[in-house]
Amino acid sequence: MIKYLSIGPAKIKVEFDDVFEKLSLFLDQFSLAQESGVDGSILINKSAKKSIRLDKKDKILKISGPDLDNLDDPLVKIFILQTLFRFANFITLKNPYILMHGSVAIWEDKKAIVFGDDGKNIGKTIASVLVGGKSGKFISDEFSFYDVKNNKILSFDFLPVHLREFYVNDLNKAFKKKFKAENLLVKMQDLGLEFCPENQLSMVVYPYFSKNKSPKIIKLSKKEAIKSLDVLAMSHMVKFLKPKFDRASWLKNSDSLKVQNISAESAKLASQIKPFLAHILQKVASYKIIFNKPEQIVKLVSRAVQLEKKGLIDHRSASAVVYFNASGEIKILMLKKKNGNWVLPKGHIDPGETSQEAALREAKEEGGLEKGKVIKFLGSSSYGFQPDYSFAKQQKTVLVYLVKGEKIKPKALEYEGFEESVLLSPEEAVSRASFDEERKVIKKALSMIKKSK
Repeated sequence: MIKYLSIGPAKIKVEFDDVFEKLSLFLDQFSLAQESGVDGSILINKSAKKSIRLDKKDKILKISGPDLDNLDDPLVKIFILQTLFRFANFITLKNPYILMHGSVAIWEDKKAIVFGDDGKNIGKTIASVLVGGKSGKFISDEFSFYDVKNNKILSFDFLPVHLREFYVNDLNKAFKKKFKAENLLVKMQDLGLEFCPENQLSMVVYPYFSKNKSPKIIKLSKKEAIKSLDVLAMSHMVKFLKPKFDRASWLKNSDSLKVQNISAESAKLASQIKPFLAHILQKVASYKIIFNKPEQIVKLVSRAVQLEKKGLIDHRSASAVVYFNASGEIKILMLKKKNGNWVLPKGHIDPGETSQEAALREAKEEGGLEKGKVIKFLGSSSYGFQPDYSFAKQQKTVLVYLVKGEKIKPKALEYEGFEESVLLSPEEAVSRASFDEERKVIKKALSMIKKSK
């Protein structure tokens, strides 16, 4: 039997024996894709021994085992989900999507909070479920993709919530339920939670359960947030490539609370998607909460939200007026966005990066500049704004540089919302620029170029 599934950015061909009737019905809940344009294949067979083999080159995953149709076994169902989502992540890693190892609930007004795994904590599921109980809205436990371009969390409403025995009593008390310790997987609807497909990522929280510590919230520094985000973004991939790190393991037939440090492995893999991770770091704050009783979680998160609402996120960006001088004819690099706006290359300054380096990098990433050098500083501008996704007010400062281009293959960065990268005459660049500040800075750049001739 063959099914074609759409999971996050990936289209997967899943081929399995006809004996897997329950598996077939389970897979039908996913969005079904067309046969064309498959990114990778999963082959599932029945056998006496458990086995997983990955062909990285051809993007084929082969799985075999004695009980893969027994979806009443929580570890089997978790394994199937792990396989599907992690393989989807593996075969489309360079796409602008991040498979987060976190649980996601809505706080208010479609604002989503990710309760993440940083490799050292436990408590993300109970935290997300309790926060979901406050708003009545939930997104996912364990398996969801972050859509970089749209700042949204993508998941499925039928995915189960994985509860560990340790928290069952607290859950029953909070939701007035009678779940038993052996009921490790429940539907979000059984908790009275509504799936929320329309959402915006607004905060990342790393919950820490500790019997011996007082309740506390800690806002992470940029450096700490980067380290934690590496694990949140790459934990699934690390465990896919190295199953020994999995706590809920079909292979080992165990579901452990033991925390294993995978920071080094995560950081190494995270380098491949650094621009995507930068979007989260630039948009939202990261917090650590420490609790000794689950009933403290909602109050701790509420305090973090209130801190954000009183605060101001300061963005520092760099922009480039890139010009080419071919036989005395000046051309300016401009980008057209999908909303029709014409703009200059611009983006956030990454940690450890100078503003000049950022201006060049953005021109390369967004417009296709291959070689160029910064000539002069053209000035700066600042403005405040309140995006829908953010709890905090935000301010952006843009530092603009004149860049002399030497080599380019114009190419628009689609996931940033661009559809054209073109070289225009000075008159066209000024007339097409959508914002007054950019028109002024282009005119200033042209004046400097003329004086340097």
